[in-house]
Amino acid sequence: MKRIFSLLLLLLPCLFVNCLHSQEAPSKGLQQISEPLVKEFIGFLASDEMRGRPAPSAEADRSAEYIAMKLKDFGIKPIDGSYFQPIPFCAADLNIENCRFVLTKSGTNREFALKENFTPLFNTGNNRVRGELVFAGYGITAPEYNYDDYKDIEVSGKIVLVMKQEPRKSDTISTVFNGKKDTEYSDITYKIRNAAEHGAAGLLLVTDPLHNVAITAQGYLWNSLYMKGGANPVYNVCEEEDGNIPAVQVNRDVINEIFGSVDSLRTLQRNIDENLHPASFVVPEAWVDIAISVDKKEFPSGNVIGWLKGSDPQLKDEFIIIGAHYDHIGISPKPNHLNDSIMNGADDNASGTAAVMAVAKAFAASGKKPARSVLFMLFTAEERGLIGSDYYTKNPLFPLEKTVAMINMDMVGRNGNDTAYVIGQQYNPGLAALINAAIPETGLKKEEMAMDLYRSSDYYPFYKKGISAIGLTSGLHSDYHGVGDNPDKINHLKVQKIAQLVYKVAWQIANTNNYYTIIEQ
Repeated sequence: MKRIFSLLLLLLPCLFVNCLHSQEAPSKGLQQISEPLVKEFIGFLASDEMRGRPAPSAEADRSAEYIAMKLKDFGIKPIDGSYFQPIPFCAADLNIENCRFVLTKSGTNREFALKENFTPLFNTGNNRVRGELVFAGYGITAPEYNYDDYKDIEVSGKIVLVMKQEPRKSDTISTVFNGKKDTEYSDITYKIRNAAEHGAAGLLLVTDPLHNVAITAQGYLWNSLYMKGGANPVYNVCEEEDGNIPAVQVNRDVINEIFGSVDSLRTLQRNIDENLHPASFVVPEAWVDIAISVDKKEFPSGNVIGWLKGSDPQLKDEFIIIGAHYDHIGISPKPNHLNDSIMNGADDNASGTAAVMAVAKAFAASGKKPARSVLFMLFTAEERGLIGSDYYTKNPLFPLEKTVAMINMDMVGRNGNDTAYVIGQQYNPGLAALINAAIPETGLKKEEMAMDLYRSSDYYPFYKKGISAIGLTSGLHSDYHGVGDNPDKINHLKVQKIAQLVYKVAWQIANTNNYYTIIEQ
């Protein structure tokens, strides 16, 4: 349950709240955060030898080991004897020769072409199945909305055909689901899982025709299909295959063969939306034979996490997270005019990583222990879709309900000496108020960002779990995700200032028993 507290409470002096320890950040710790310190960290992480720190890779592993070594030197403790939270990454690709899709309709077989007519989804099962075809609407079972596409239809051992999205997707305000705002039931992973839980042997997914003209078989961008095997592998967190069923997206040719036309399916969808009643049925004389073959190789990577245990008998079991991602995107396929192809990621995000490390050293050297415990997290694979931070929120090392706040730093070393942006302040007013109040005293000037980047970095998975989470950045620049993001362009003074800001705010959070409001997007 999200904890909602008045913003006024956050701003009251210690007379009205239980300020167990001094909220003033010890100057002994503050003095540890220096330009030479952050320059040393950035220089190592963004060196050519680290080759852009793509995750997973040997260079990302070396970066993680370096960070862990420094945390140990500072006196920041490991968790259960280790600074690493391992994450299993898999590189998966289709074995094209062993993928097949045949539709039998009224005794006539038609084999469809891979990529053109059908494409497996990423979380497809890895086997061959054959069964009767069942149209199962949107593939949704939502008791809270009194809606179930599987009601009164038996799909055990059969292949289900389901549409993307959910009923009344075009409604501005809907009495079922959330209208134009997606619920969990529109998620493709959910649709596959729900089909499997109802006993289906396989799943065909089709773009809902009521709101789309292009009915394509986009499926997943498999390297072997779209890059001819020449691109870098696509990595994702390995998942258990138990219960996965073959799942493919199909195009209009398949729909025409099944229903006679896309218009027929569009009519079915319109009736479901208008009546808010499922219209599932066994497709007469239709059988599907699907064979999917996926090759997977495992590559380990991991988050680096250390902690400073709190001193207060009660509050030590509550946590503040200070985080950043340490990975970048590796080598560019197109060298620049200087024949440089290494995307060093000095700003993105060696700068944020260096700032977290500096804050960790400041806390450890402060001469005092905070009341609450502080976690220092350096995430892997942010550049692959917030994988490291998302993995932590799904596999936390400490209870998420005891996590009070999360402050993230991502790209904090460019664009002048003093400008800074606070990301997510509209969703986290209490935490933003603390940061905004402390910015001027650190020699920074807050700017307003035109874009809403709140979904783009590692604070977001924590926010989705109900934790007040906010980001600090110095903003985008022309070297973003390019070979020009080099250490010699970093403003180390700015990194120092932002790290000092985070140290001061985190110390304040760690030494009160205040909690922080979030506002849902």
